[in-house]
Formats: sequence, C-alpha cells, structure tokens
Amino acid sequence: MEEEPVTMPEDLISAEQIAAIFAEAEAEDARALALCDTLLTGSSTAWWDRFQETPDTRTPGVVRQLLARIPALFERRPVDALEASSIAMAIAETLDPQKFWMDYVLMVRGQALRDHAFILALLGGHAEALAFVERAERTFAQVDAVSLDLAQLALVKAVVLAALDRSGEVPEPLRAAKEIYLAIEDQWRHEEICLAEAALMAEAMDAGALREAAVRLLGWRAGGDSGGCGRPPSIGQASPFDRAGQSLRWGSKILLVARGSDPFFS
Repeated sequence: MEEEPVTMPEDLISAEQIAAIFAEAEAEDARALALCDTLLTGSSTAWWDRFQETPDTRTPGVVRQLLARIPALFERRPVDALEASSIAMAIAETLDPQKFWMDYVLMVRGQALRDHAFILALLGGHAEALAFVERAERTFAQVDAVSLDLAQLALVKAVVLAALDRSGEVPEPLRAAKEIYLAIEDQWRHEEICLAEAALMAEAMDAGALREAAVRLLGWRAGGDSGGCGRPPSIGQASPFDRAGQSLRWGSKILLVARGSDPFFS
C-alpha cells in the first residue's frame, strides 16, 4: 500500500520568513538606538521638538528604546525620565496598527502608560498616576498573553493606592501580581510579594516601603535584600521592567504572516 504524501499545513510559514521577521526586528532596534542616542541630548525641554521633526521616530522600537532609558534618566534627573515617558506615550498613540499589527501597538501603548504612571508615583503625583494606571489597564485588556505586563502594572497600582491612603485596596493588585509570577515561575518576585503582603497585613509596611519594594521588583535595581529568596535575574540594558512580553511582538507578527494578513510578506 502506497503511503499518502505528507502535506504541509497551509498556514505554516517558512524559516526564511521567520528569519526575515527577526532581521526586521534587529534593524528597527538598531535605528531606534541610533535615533535616541542622537535626540536625547542636552536639555529635555528640546527633546519632543526633535522627535517631532525627525523622520522615522514613529515606531514601536523607538518607544521601547525610550522606556529602556528611563532608569538611568531618573537617577540623573527625574524630570528627564518623565519627559522621556511622555514622549514614549505620544509616539505610541501615533503608531499605525495596520503597519505594526494591533497587538504589538496596544502592548507598547500599555507599557508606556504604565511606566509613565510609575514615574509620576515616584515623583509624588499619585492621583495623576492612578489615572494612567487605569488607562494602561484598559489598554492591556485588549491584548492577549501579556501576563507579565499585567503583573508589573498591578505592582504599580499597589504603590499608587498605598500612597493615596487607600490601603484596603492594595492587597488585590498585590495578589494579582503574585498569582502571575507564580504562574510564570518567577519565584523571587512571587516570594517578595508574599513578604510585602504579610507586612501589609501586620501594618508593618508603609507606602514608602512598598514603593521601594516595587522599585526592586520591577527591575529598576537588581539586588539588595531579597528576603532570603535569592537575587532577581539581571536585566542588563532592558527597560525599567522585564521585557519578556516582547515575545508577543514577534509571536503576533509570525501569526499574521501565517494567516496571510501581513503586508510585509504580501
């Protein structure tokens, strides 16, 4: 009996297409790095005008590169970090979902809103920060598979609520973040949040202490006292938050190619 010929699924994309996707990613990141190196110099009051006047700044890569520089900018001059996050939000809002695929656009918009909220919280603008947290929640709600981003946003929300003396609402976002870190097997952060929860229940942690814990948990400072749970993974030159969610960027791209709905390979 003759064997049936093996047929490949119609929606399977080739290795060449996948290689092209990642080559596109590397090229976008390289352009964004060079642009930000050039534009983020001198007084931050001039930055937005430069970004508006410079071609090729309306890309997700530029948004991610801006967010990646926030910790260093904040250490040097907090107002510069706030300006960078404001520019990142503005650019994210201009991204064309037809060009960059909807899930990726929504993801970087949510990240920019969240990072901006955290900077505002660190600077004492808690009421305004909460408004950006809620905008980020609505944005992420439109995207699948951003659990890590949601955990990070929940931590920011807990910090803001504690600073607003809404301590009764703080355990809920902490529990949400804890459950996500447990699900993705991030033991260090899961156990750190368990300690924060216990301290809050015992009224042994104030808003300032929770804020400092969030700074460690969100990756702004790797290390310090981890409560015996070990040190967090190094984030190198990543953003102020772990960017494992970047996998969605190219995962979504690959799915679009497979479905024949991406103009990049049309």
